[in-house]
Amino acid sequence: MNQSRFGIEQKHEKVELMVTFAEVASATDTHQTVDHTVESIQSFIVSSLAKVLQLNTEDISADTQFVEYGIDSVVMFELLQLTEEYLGQSLDIAILWNFPTPKLLAEYLSSIQISK
Repeated sequence: MNQSRFGIEQKHEKVELMVTFAEVASATDTHQTVDHTVESIQSFIVSSLAKVLQLNTEDISADTQFVEYGIDSVVMFELLQLTEEYLGQSLDIAILWNFPTPKLLAEYLSSIQISK
């Protein structure tokens, strides 16, 4: 068992995540907006990451890389799915590596929004 710099234990066994969009969205009111701002997307990403890692949102920095929280590809995929549901559009998993912090990801996602 390894620990990340945040003291989160990393286990090399499969962990089933049972976080739903409704659970994460209940933490923020921004999910009701069609035209998402950088700030609302960033807030959603931070809230989602905190939820899947079972941390407080205050423990998540928008400038800290996702991998520094000790998350693996399963958690990254869960974060991607939640973000897709929030934005209402499909996303490529590679964006989580290309834009490795909540802030960078939010800025990118805001710039590519599809108008509804």
